[in-house]
Amino acid sequence: MPLRYLLIKGLHKIVLDTNLKNVRAWHVYKKHGFRKNAVQKNVWIDHDGVRFY
Repeated sequence: MPLRYLLIKGLHKIVLDTNLKNVRAWHVYKKHGFRKNAVQKNVWIDHDGVRFY
């Protein structure tokens, strides 16, 4: 519903950023028409300084 509202208001591009290991999130995004555009590695760092790939 929030995404539909943004599209109605004229927004034509929505960018999501998530960890590649978050398979559940990717399933939801794909289900709603999102597609993978780019992959950036070594950019996710948690509060302890641990990198996620």
